[in-house]
Amino acid sequence: MRRLTRLWTTRLGERAVVHLQNQVRETIGELVTEAIRCYLASSLKLPGARTSSSLRG
Repeated sequence: MRRLTRLWTTRLGERAVVHLQNQVRETIGELVTEAIRCYLASSLKLPGARTSSSLRG
């Protein structure tokens, strides 16, 4: 019984780690995309473009 519980906890832990890794990747991807968008917008001086200073606030 104890072995079964340990196995189940390990599986649960592995799934939690994978889920966290996916969330981190997704968040980093969004941040990079937003940074590139802001950089391009400021380079091209697009109207209504958010600057990097508005991202910090």
